[in-house]
This record gives sequence, structure tokens and C-alpha cells, in this order.
Amino acid sequence: GPMLGEMDRAGELGQTIWLYPRIDDAEQIAREAHRWQTDRVRLAGAKIFLDGTLNSRTAWMTEPFVDGLSEHPRGTPMMTPREIEDAVRRADALGLPLAMHAIGDMAVRAGLDAIEKVRPRTRGFRIEHAELIHERDVPRFASLGVVCSVQPCHLLYDIEALQRAVPDRLHRVLPLVELVRAGCRPGELLWFGSDV
Repeated sequence: GPMLGEMDRAGELGQTIWLYPRIDDAEQIAREAHRWQTDRVRLAGAKIFLDGTLNSRTAWMTEPFVDGLSEHPRGTPMMTPREIEDAVRRADALGLPLAMHAIGDMAVRAGLDAIEKVRPRTRGFRIEHAELIHERDVPRFASLGVVCSVQPCHLLYDIEALQRAVPDRLHRVLPLVELVRAGCRPGELLWFGSDV
């Protein structure tokens, strides 16, 4: 943050940057943010990781992968439901929205469950990636006011893994039309990005 703020003040930054530090660092960073924030560089939220990745078969799924790991056939949760709820509370207490890395449909559900239970007052909580979404969870984004932040460009890298790992659930990959029909307006509750 401080270095980016300095670059912006010196006219060396050609873009707007929103910073999302890990939740464990967010409290200290929030205390110091007034020193370095500018109009284009700001502390925009905090981040947690609910699961792993698709290619490693560590994305957290409701049903087993066809070719999953024997010790973790449904992927690997990185946090317990209680830990997720605690992170939601901590971010909300700081007035910061939380971005939750969630690729598998169970990770997406766990993030939505925590938000539904805690009901944070801060707007802008989001599920990041949401590569697979169970049909029963699609309407929950709009009803809870949760941003679904997706990167359709990931399909270029993930299509072969998806075909091998979840050939029976390809219709659950980035169900964008369903999300829009359920009330996630693009640019509001449905964000598109590159994950750069």
C-alpha cells in the first residue's frame, strides 16, 4: 500500500488499485491505511481462501471428482464453517467487504452460508471465481446481496480439467445466465475480471 500510494502521488501509476490483504493482516493495515491511501490506491477489503484449485483437484466440491484424490475425493476445504463466519465478522467490524476465493460448489456454498448466518452490514462481500455453483445456491447471491466475481477466461485453461474431473456437472460451470435471471445484474452483483 505505502509504495503504491507513493507511486500514485508521483504520477507513476496509470491505474486504480484496490487492495485486499488476507484477513489476518487487515486490522493492522486498516489502522495505517489513512497514511497511504489516495483516490486511486485504497484498501478495498480483505481476503480469505475457502478451497484450492481445480487442476490440483483441491477445489471443495459437493460431490466427488470423477478422478479426485483418494484421501480428498471432494477436494480440500481450507477453512471450517466457524472460521469462515469469524472472518466475515472480523471484516465487517472493520467496515471492509470480504473477498472469498471459492472455486468448487461446496466452497461457494460455505461462503454464502457464512454470510447468511452473520448478515454483515458492510456491502460488497463477494465470492471470487465461483467456477462451479450448485443450482440451489444461484439465487442466494442476489437474495443476500453477494457479488459473484467470475473470470470466464479461466475456461481456456480449465476446460480439459473440467471435462476429466466433472464431466457430469459441466452445466454447473459459470452459470452466468442463471445468475442474471436470479437478479445478479452485470456490474453490480456479477463482476467479470481476469484475475490478474
